[in-house]
Amino acid sequence: MKKNLLIIAAVCLAAAFTGCGSGSNAADEETAEVSEEADKAEKAESGEENVLKAAAEAEQIYTLLSKYDNVYYKTVYYDADGEKYLTDYEYADKDMYVSEEDSGNIYVAIADHIMELDADGNVSEYVVMDGSGYDYWTADKENFMFTYNDEEEVLSQTEEDGNIIVNSRLDTDEGYEEYTYTIDSETMEMSRVFTVYYDTEGNVDVSSEKELGFNTDIYEIPEEITAAMSPEETRTVTVISDPGTDEEKVQTQEIGKGVFAKIALAEGYTTMYDDEACTEPHQLSGLDDDITIYVAKGK
Repeated sequence: MKKNLLIIAAVCLAAAFTGCGSGSNAADEETAEVSEEADKAEKAESGEENVLKAAAEAEQIYTLLSKYDNVYYKTVYYDADGEKYLTDYEYADKDMYVSEEDSGNIYVAIADHIMELDADGNVSEYVVMDGSGYDYWTADKENFMFTYNDEEEVLSQTEEDGNIIVNSRLDTDEGYEEYTYTIDSETMEMSRVFTVYYDTEGNVDVSSEKELGFNTDIYEIPEEITAAMSPEETRTVTVISDPGTDEEKVQTQEIGKGVFAKIALAEGYTTMYDDEACTEPHQLSGLDDDITIYVAKGK
């Protein structure tokens, strides 16, 4: 938002040199720019401008796991009346990433596997087009608990019991969001985020509370997932991308019989097909059968 002032000022200044626009407009823009820069300088001096960015860097998953055996966070969601309606849990160590949803679904990324156990006891294994397992999953979770957004406006910043308390606001198309962060003043690690989501009328929609912890007990993988990763019998899942072109690529993966296969498509691919011409959408097959799936970029 703030960067727009610089762009506007530059445009008006160019217009003044070409005879378009008035000198007073240019002066107004220059004044606004100076005021904006002064505000930035004041925030930088107080540390407000940088504390959230520093916290985001401290919250990167590989940074945390270089210091702790494991990390986790729990998020509780509340409706407009303050009633809890959803809880999520995330856990990570150097070998495994786990996501538990309140619905009962559990996702485990370990070694070359990404597994899912749903509330009905069904097990799925993901075939990932542009990666595999733990490395693929954690790359998407580089910032474990918090991602810095330079559009966020810091409203206040105080220190309390060795923590930095930051209140901020982010405007969105759906309304706006207000955050209260609790950040360790020495490590810059964030221990708590409380978020309130408002609609365009300023009414509370939902809220959430997220808390971070370290060095808990090692997560115990459900037996259903453990068994599916070491099956007695397997079937072959083959994914052929861009068939019949110079970009054709064939990828195969063995998964257990009785385990659902889910394909994590790469960017630019949206539909799975049963034929090489990519005209017949994929139909579900038996859980003991080998399957071949075709995908084409842009389709």
